[in-house]
Amino acid sequence: MLKEPTHPLMHDDLVVQVHVDVDVYQPTRDCLEYFYLRLVPGGILVSDDYSWPGARKAIEEFCTARSLEFSTTPHKQAYIVRH
Repeated sequence: MLKEPTHPLMHDDLVVQVHVDVDVYQPTRDCLEYFYLRLVPGGILVSDDYSWPGARKAIEEFCTARSLEFSTTPHKQAYIVRH
C-alpha cells in the first residue's frame, strides 16, 4: 500500500499528470490505485516501465478491472488518459 504523501499540496488535490517510474508490480499497482482517482478529466498517468513484467502486469490488471484503455509509446512507456 502506498503511504500517504507527506507533501502538503498532495493531500487531496487533483493532478494533471503523473509519471510513475518504479519498475515492479506492487509499487506500480499502488501508484495506479492512488493516483488514477486524483487525475482530472483529461489528465494523464504515464508508467515508464511497461517493458518490465511486473509493471506490465499491474497496468494490464488495473485497466482490465476498470474497463480502461491504455496506450504505449515506442519507448516502452504506457499511459492512461482519464476520461
